[in-house]
Amino acid sequence: MRAYYNIRTDPDLGLGFAALRRVVCGYNACKEQLGMPWLPRVNKYEQPRYVANNRCILWQSYEGANDWKIFQLEPVNEEEETGARDSIRCVLNALEARMSLMIRDGEVGAVGTIDEAVMGYYIVKWLSEPYALQVDAEGISGIVTAGAMVVDGLYFNRVQRAPYWYTQSEERSIIEVKHVLRSGLHLEEISATNKLPRACNRLEATRKNAGKITMQEHETIMEEAERRDRLEYNDDEDNESEEEESDDELAESDVDSE
Repeated sequence: MRAYYNIRTDPDLGLGFAALRRVVCGYNACKEQLGMPWLPRVNKYEQPRYVANNRCILWQSYEGANDWKIFQLEPVNEEEETGARDSIRCVLNALEARMSLMIRDGEVGAVGTIDEAVMGYYIVKWLSEPYALQVDAEGISGIVTAGAMVVDGLYFNRVQRAPYWYTQSEERSIIEVKHVLRSGLHLEEISATNKLPRACNRLEATRKNAGKITMQEHETIMEEAERRDRLEYNDDEDNESEEEESDDELAESDVDSE
């Protein structure tokens, strides 16, 4: 680590990873490389943003010293672990705040889920602007507590035997904004160039105005879902730790009183 003088953190790399290189290079080819888009479903070690860049005019001189290397970083003690968790909370809160500004009543979005019956997300039409929930309420995946930032939504059903095709349902629910992966989606309508698969019930799907998520949109949603997974932490572990600390403090108090 001490041999690397240029350290770069990147949300796309995910929690606990950073890009390092021995020397800082400001030539155009190296600066342009850092602006390259993150490719969905491509391993972080193979992303064009951080691969060896032989277009740099100092490539021969540096002999790889300005190449990025991806390292995994881990906390070494409880204090660093606590600091890492606090940082994660800040990032997740910022993502939620940003998403709340992107949601528009009437638009369509994607909501992350662990439901194995779907491809990792639900398609939902927003029925409101985001708002703070005033009292506990039932959501699609359980009770949502008061104070959470939520949005009203109308869920879409998947068209059986027609991957990436959806029809609007009558199922309404409240959705926590922190689970929203994307907003402003466009579902492609049925057309001569966008036909329903023969294996599905095309008559029913057509009657329900089925729409299709493009493969590019699907890949983008899945990449965002994976990025969120890399940032997630287990709240239960924090609660268990706090309970254990409380139990220890009570035990110490009992000993002192004796």
